[in-house]
Amino acid sequence: MLTRVLLALNYQVSPILAQAGQHGCVQNRPRFFLFAARRGSVLPKPPLPMHVFKPAQRRKLFIEGDFIGGAKRGRMANTDSDDEDGNNFAPHPGFTIKDATSDLPKFDWINPHEVIAQTPADKKTVQTRLASGIKQCDASTTPVGYAEPVPYLTEPQTRYQREMRRSNSSLVEDHVTLRYSSFVVEATVTVPLKPKAGHPDLPRAFHKRLNPNKTRKFGQLDENGPFKTAMTQVSPSSHGSQLLHPTQKRTITVLEAKRAQGFPDSFKLWSDASNAGGVIRQYYKHIGNAVPVPLAAAVSRSFEQALLQSESSRREDSPEAELPVSDD
Repeated sequence: MLTRVLLALNYQVSPILAQAGQHGCVQNRPRFFLFAARRGSVLPKPPLPMHVFKPAQRRKLFIEGDFIGGAKRGRMANTDSDDEDGNNFAPHPGFTIKDATSDLPKFDWINPHEVIAQTPADKKTVQTRLASGIKQCDASTTPVGYAEPVPYLTEPQTRYQREMRRSNSSLVEDHVTLRYSSFVVEATVTVPLKPKAGHPDLPRAFHKRLNPNKTRKFGQLDENGPFKTAMTQVSPSSHGSQLLHPTQKRTITVLEAKRAQGFPDSFKLWSDASNAGGVIRQYYKHIGNAVPVPLAAAVSRSFEQALLQSESSRREDSPEAELPVSDD
Protein backbone atom coordinates (compact mmCIF):
# COMPACT_ATOMS: atom_id res chain seq x y z
CA MET A 1 0.00 0.00 0.00
CA LEU A 2 2.75 2.45 0.95
CA THR A 3 4.58 1.70 -2.29
CA ARG A 4 1.46 2.37 -4.35
CA VAL A 5 0.86 5.67 -2.58
CA LEU A 6 4.45 6.81 -3.14
CA LEU A 7 4.36 5.83 -6.81
CA ALA A 8 1.07 7.70 -7.24
CA LEU A 9 2.73 10.77 -5.70
CA ASN A 10 5.44 10.57 -8.38
CA TYR A 11 8.14 9.09 -6.16
CA GLN A 12 10.73 6.49 -7.05
CA VAL A 13 10.75 3.60 -4.58
CA SER A 14 13.39 1.05 -3.66
CA PRO A 15 12.86 -1.68 -1.00
CA ILE A 16 16.05 -2.35 0.99
CA LEU A 17 16.93 -5.18 3.36
CA ALA A 18 19.99 -4.27 5.43
CA GLN A 19 21.76 -6.52 7.92
CA ALA A 20 23.07 -4.50 10.88
CA GLY A 21 25.99 -6.89 11.32
CA GLN A 22 27.28 -5.98 7.85
CA HIS A 23 27.51 -2.32 8.83
CA GLY A 24 29.58 -2.53 12.02
CA CYS A 25 26.99 -3.65 14.55
CA VAL A 26 27.67 -6.59 16.91
CA GLN A 27 24.24 -8.01 16.25
CA ASN A 28 22.29 -10.23 13.89
CA ARG A 29 19.52 -7.78 13.03
CA PRO A 30 18.11 -7.61 9.48
CA ARG A 31 16.00 -4.51 8.93
CA PHE A 32 13.69 -3.43 6.10
CA PHE A 33 13.79 0.10 4.68
CA LEU A 34 11.77 1.70 1.91
CA PHE A 35 13.89 4.33 0.17
CA ALA A 36 11.98 6.93 -1.85
CA ALA A 37 12.79 10.11 -3.79
CA ARG A 38 10.81 12.36 -6.11
CA ARG A 39 11.29 11.68 -9.80
CA GLY A 40 14.10 13.85 -11.05
CA SER A 41 16.01 13.47 -7.78
CA VAL A 42 18.69 10.85 -7.14
CA LEU A 43 17.28 7.78 -5.41
CA PRO A 44 19.61 6.70 -2.55
CA LYS A 45 21.44 3.46 -3.18
CA PRO A 46 21.53 0.62 -0.63
CA PRO A 47 24.49 1.09 1.74
CA LEU A 48 27.33 -1.24 0.81
CA PRO A 49 28.25 -3.68 3.61
CA MET A 50 31.58 -2.89 5.23
CA HIS A 51 31.86 -5.95 7.50
CA VAL A 52 31.83 -9.66 6.73
CA PHE A 53 28.64 -11.20 8.05
CA LYS A 54 26.41 -14.03 6.92
CA PRO A 55 24.10 -12.88 4.08
CA ALA A 56 20.81 -11.35 5.12
CA GLN A 57 18.01 -13.87 4.77
CA ARG A 58 15.67 -13.55 1.81
CA ARG A 59 12.47 -11.77 2.69
CA LYS A 60 9.23 -12.05 0.76
CA LEU A 61 8.33 -8.79 -0.92
CA PHE A 62 4.88 -7.57 -1.88
CA ILE A 63 3.84 -10.09 -4.50
CA GLU A 64 4.00 -13.87 -4.57
CA GLY A 65 7.38 -15.24 -5.56
CA ASP A 66 9.16 -11.88 -5.24
CA PHE A 67 11.97 -11.67 -2.70
CA ILE A 68 14.57 -9.21 -1.47
CA GLY A 69 17.94 -10.92 -1.64
CA GLY A 70 20.79 -10.42 0.81
CA ALA A 71 23.63 -8.11 -0.15
CA LYS A 72 26.42 -9.99 -1.93
CA ARG A 73 29.15 -7.90 -0.40
CA GLY A 74 29.76 -8.99 3.17
CA ARG A 75 29.64 -12.73 2.56
CA MET A 76 32.34 -15.03 3.84
CA ALA A 77 34.92 -16.02 1.25
CA ASN A 78 34.47 -19.39 -0.47
CA THR A 79 30.85 -19.73 0.66
CA ASP A 80 29.12 -18.25 -2.38
CA SER A 81 29.53 -19.10 -6.02
CA ASP A 82 27.57 -16.18 -7.45
CA ASP A 83 29.00 -14.21 -10.33
CA GLU A 84 31.79 -11.83 -9.44
CA ASP A 85 30.55 -8.26 -9.54
CA GLY A 86 33.22 -6.49 -7.52
CA ASN A 87 31.12 -6.31 -4.36
CA ASN A 88 31.34 -9.89 -3.12
CA PHE A 89 33.63 -9.26 -0.16
CA ALA A 90 33.64 -6.65 2.59
CA PRO A 91 36.87 -4.98 3.72
CA HIS A 92 36.49 -5.63 7.46
CA PRO A 93 35.72 -8.71 9.56
CA GLY A 94 32.51 -8.74 11.56
CA PHE A 95 32.64 -7.86 15.24
CA THR A 96 31.97 -10.44 17.97
CA ILE A 97 30.58 -10.27 21.50
CA LYS A 98 34.12 -10.71 22.79
CA ASP A 99 35.29 -7.79 20.63
CA ALA A 100 32.54 -5.64 22.10
CA THR A 101 32.59 -6.50 25.81
CA SER A 102 35.90 -7.99 26.96
CA ASP A 103 36.90 -4.72 28.66
CA LEU A 104 33.91 -4.71 31.05
CA PRO A 105 33.96 -5.81 34.72
CA LYS A 106 32.80 -9.39 35.24
CA PHE A 107 30.09 -10.76 37.49
CA ASP A 108 27.92 -13.85 38.01
CA TRP A 109 24.54 -14.28 39.61
CA ILE A 110 24.68 -16.25 42.85
CA ASN A 111 23.04 -19.67 42.55
CA PRO A 112 20.22 -19.95 45.16
CA HIS A 113 20.40 -23.78 45.02
CA GLU A 114 16.68 -24.30 45.62
CA VAL A 115 16.30 -26.88 42.84
CA ILE A 116 19.62 -28.69 43.27
CA ALA A 117 21.53 -28.60 46.56
CA GLN A 118 25.01 -27.11 46.56
CA THR A 119 27.89 -29.59 46.39
CA PRO A 120 31.55 -29.22 47.40
CA ALA A 121 32.37 -28.98 43.68
CA ASP A 122 29.93 -26.07 43.34
CA LYS A 123 31.62 -24.25 46.22
CA LYS A 124 35.03 -24.80 44.65
CA THR A 125 33.79 -23.45 41.31
CA VAL A 126 32.51 -20.27 42.98
CA GLN A 127 35.84 -19.74 44.76
CA THR A 128 37.74 -20.28 41.52
CA ARG A 129 35.60 -17.74 39.69
CA LEU A 130 35.97 -15.24 42.53
CA ALA A 131 39.74 -15.68 42.44
CA SER A 132 39.69 -14.98 38.70
CA GLY A 133 37.98 -11.62 39.31
CA ILE A 134 34.34 -12.55 38.67
CA LYS A 135 32.18 -10.84 41.27
CA GLN A 136 29.29 -12.90 42.72
CA CYS A 137 26.02 -10.92 42.93
CA ASP A 138 22.70 -11.63 44.61
CA ALA A 139 20.07 -11.65 41.84
CA SER A 140 17.06 -11.38 44.16
CA THR A 141 17.07 -7.57 44.35
CA THR A 142 17.30 -4.94 41.60
CA PRO A 143 19.69 -3.71 40.31
CA VAL A 144 21.99 -6.73 40.00
CA GLY A 145 25.65 -6.19 39.17
CA TYR A 146 27.57 -2.91 39.40
CA ALA A 147 24.93 -0.50 40.68
CA GLU A 148 27.52 2.25 41.18
CA PRO A 149 30.07 3.44 38.59
CA VAL A 150 33.26 1.35 38.62
CA PRO A 151 36.49 1.40 36.59
CA TYR A 152 36.72 -0.54 33.34
CA LEU A 153 38.38 -3.93 33.59
CA THR A 154 41.02 -3.04 30.99
CA GLU A 155 41.97 -0.41 28.47
CA PRO A 156 40.10 -0.75 25.15
CA GLN A 157 41.15 -4.03 23.55
CA THR A 158 39.53 -3.54 20.13
CA ARG A 159 38.53 -0.80 17.73
CA TYR A 160 34.89 -1.36 18.66
CA GLN A 161 35.63 -0.82 22.36
CA ARG A 162 37.55 2.37 21.59
CA GLU A 163 34.57 3.65 19.64
CA MET A 164 32.16 2.83 22.48
CA ARG A 165 34.45 4.62 24.97
CA ARG A 166 35.17 7.68 22.84
CA SER A 167 34.02 10.02 25.65
CA ASN A 168 37.19 8.94 27.54
CA SER A 169 35.28 8.30 30.76
CA SER A 170 37.16 5.99 33.13
CA LEU A 171 34.03 4.61 34.80
CA VAL A 172 31.46 2.00 33.77
CA GLU A 173 27.76 2.77 34.21
CA ASP A 174 24.54 0.80 33.48
CA HIS A 175 26.36 -2.52 33.93
CA VAL A 176 23.36 -4.10 35.67
CA THR A 177 20.56 -6.60 35.10
CA LEU A 178 17.07 -7.05 36.48
CA ARG A 179 16.22 -9.35 39.37
CA TYR A 180 14.44 -12.63 38.67
CA SER A 181 12.73 -15.42 40.57
CA SER A 182 14.99 -17.93 42.29
CA PHE A 183 14.01 -20.63 39.76
CA VAL A 184 14.93 -18.43 36.77
CA VAL A 185 18.20 -17.44 38.43
CA GLU A 186 19.14 -21.04 39.19
CA ALA A 187 18.24 -22.21 35.70
CA THR A 188 20.26 -19.36 34.18
CA VAL A 189 23.43 -20.07 36.14
CA THR A 190 23.11 -23.85 35.63
CA VAL A 191 22.97 -23.72 31.82
CA PRO A 192 26.41 -24.86 30.59
CA LEU A 193 28.74 -22.10 29.45
CA LYS A 194 28.90 -23.30 25.86
CA PRO A 195 27.55 -21.74 22.64
CA LYS A 196 23.88 -22.43 21.86
CA ALA A 197 23.27 -24.26 25.15
CA GLY A 198 19.79 -23.87 26.59
CA HIS A 199 17.18 -25.38 28.87
CA PRO A 200 17.37 -28.85 27.21
CA ASP A 201 20.93 -29.03 28.60
CA LEU A 202 19.77 -28.53 32.20
CA PRO A 203 19.68 -31.44 34.69
CA ARG A 204 16.49 -33.51 34.94
CA ALA A 205 15.47 -31.69 38.13
CA PHE A 206 14.53 -28.68 35.98
CA HIS A 207 12.51 -30.64 33.44
CA LYS A 208 9.38 -30.69 35.60
CA ARG A 209 8.94 -27.00 34.80
CA LEU A 210 10.98 -26.77 31.61
CA ASN A 211 10.03 -29.35 28.98
CA PRO A 212 13.27 -30.15 27.10
CA ASN A 213 11.28 -30.88 23.93
CA LYS A 214 9.74 -27.40 23.74
CA THR A 215 11.17 -24.31 22.03
CA ARG A 216 14.54 -23.47 23.52
CA LYS A 217 14.67 -21.11 26.50
CA PHE A 218 17.65 -19.82 28.50
CA GLY A 219 19.69 -19.64 25.28
CA GLN A 220 23.44 -19.14 25.61
CA LEU A 221 25.28 -16.69 23.36
CA ASP A 222 28.59 -17.39 21.63
CA GLU A 223 31.41 -14.96 22.47
CA ASN A 224 32.88 -15.53 19.01
CA GLY A 225 29.63 -14.53 17.31
CA PRO A 226 27.22 -11.57 17.41
CA PHE A 227 24.40 -10.78 19.77
CA LYS A 228 20.99 -11.91 18.60
CA THR A 229 18.35 -9.33 17.70
CA ALA A 230 17.97 -6.93 20.64
CA MET A 231 14.71 -7.47 22.49
CA THR A 232 12.55 -4.93 24.31
CA GLN A 233 12.31 -7.35 27.24
CA VAL A 234 15.24 -9.33 28.63
CA SER A 235 13.53 -12.49 29.85
CA PRO A 236 15.71 -15.62 29.78
CA SER A 237 12.66 -17.86 30.27
CA SER A 238 10.91 -16.60 27.10
CA HIS A 239 10.52 -19.02 24.18
CA GLY A 240 13.39 -18.68 21.73
CA SER A 241 15.35 -16.26 23.92
CA GLN A 242 19.14 -16.21 23.62
CA LEU A 243 20.19 -13.69 26.23
CA LEU A 244 22.68 -15.47 28.51
CA HIS A 245 26.20 -14.10 28.66
CA PRO A 246 28.66 -16.49 26.99
CA THR A 247 31.25 -16.59 29.80
CA GLN A 248 29.46 -15.19 32.86
CA LYS A 249 26.50 -16.79 34.63
CA ARG A 250 23.77 -14.19 34.02
CA THR A 251 21.82 -12.36 31.34
CA ILE A 252 23.31 -9.48 29.37
CA THR A 253 23.36 -6.11 31.14
CA VAL A 254 21.93 -2.78 30.05
CA LEU A 255 25.42 -1.64 29.04
CA GLU A 256 26.02 -4.78 26.98
CA ALA A 257 22.65 -4.29 25.27
CA LYS A 258 23.69 -0.70 24.47
CA ARG A 259 26.91 -1.92 22.93
CA ALA A 260 25.01 -4.55 20.94
CA GLN A 261 23.07 -1.70 19.32
CA GLY A 262 26.13 0.50 18.85
CA PHE A 263 25.25 3.12 21.48
CA PRO A 264 28.39 4.60 23.08
CA ASP A 265 28.82 4.00 26.80
CA SER A 266 28.27 7.70 27.49
CA PHE A 267 24.79 7.68 25.89
CA LYS A 268 22.22 8.53 28.56
CA LEU A 269 18.96 6.61 28.54
CA TRP A 270 15.72 8.17 29.79
CA SER A 271 13.15 6.76 32.20
CA ASP A 272 10.27 8.14 34.23
CA ALA A 273 9.88 4.98 36.32
CA SER A 274 9.78 5.38 40.08
CA ASN A 275 11.80 2.28 40.99
CA ALA A 276 15.02 0.61 39.89
CA GLY A 277 13.27 -2.32 38.22
CA GLY A 278 11.04 -0.03 36.18
CA VAL A 279 14.01 2.09 35.13
CA ILE A 280 15.97 -0.92 33.87
CA ARG A 281 12.95 -2.33 32.03
CA GLN A 282 12.44 0.98 30.24
CA TYR A 283 16.15 1.10 29.38
CA TYR A 284 15.97 -2.34 27.76
CA LYS A 285 12.80 -1.31 25.91
CA HIS A 286 14.36 1.87 24.51
CA ILE A 287 17.43 -0.06 23.38
CA GLY A 288 15.43 -2.86 21.77
CA ASN A 289 13.18 -0.45 19.86
CA ALA A 290 16.06 1.56 18.40
CA VAL A 291 17.61 1.25 14.97
CA PRO A 292 21.23 0.13 15.51
CA VAL A 293 23.46 3.20 15.47
CA PRO A 294 25.99 1.88 12.88
CA LEU A 295 23.14 0.87 10.55
CA ALA A 296 21.44 4.26 10.94
CA ALA A 297 24.76 5.93 10.10
CA ALA A 298 25.19 3.78 6.97
CA VAL A 299 21.66 4.60 5.76
CA SER A 300 22.16 8.31 6.43
CA ARG A 301 25.37 8.30 4.37
CA SER A 302 23.42 6.83 1.45
CA PHE A 303 20.95 9.72 1.65
CA GLU A 304 23.77 12.23 2.03
CA GLN A 305 25.42 10.98 -1.16
CA ALA A 306 22.11 11.09 -3.04
CA LEU A 307 21.44 14.66 -1.89
CA LEU A 308 24.93 15.78 -2.93
CA GLN A 309 24.49 14.18 -6.35
CA SER A 310 21.08 15.82 -6.79
CA GLU A 311 22.51 19.21 -5.80
CA SER A 312 25.45 18.78 -8.15
CA SER A 313 23.11 17.93 -11.05
CA ARG A 314 20.89 20.90 -10.22
CA ARG A 315 23.84 23.29 -10.34
CA GLU A 316 25.08 21.85 -13.64
CA ASP A 317 21.62 22.35 -15.17
CA SER A 318 21.30 25.87 -13.80
CA PRO A 319 21.39 28.74 -16.38
CA GLU A 320 23.97 30.46 -14.21
CA ALA A 321 26.41 27.64 -14.94
CA GLU A 322 26.41 28.64 -18.63
CA LEU A 323 27.12 32.36 -18.12
CA PRO A 324 30.48 33.47 -19.59
CA VAL A 325 33.16 34.43 -17.14
CA SER A 326 34.00 38.15 -17.21
CA ASP A 327 37.58 39.22 -17.90
CA ASP A 328 37.30 42.01 -15.34
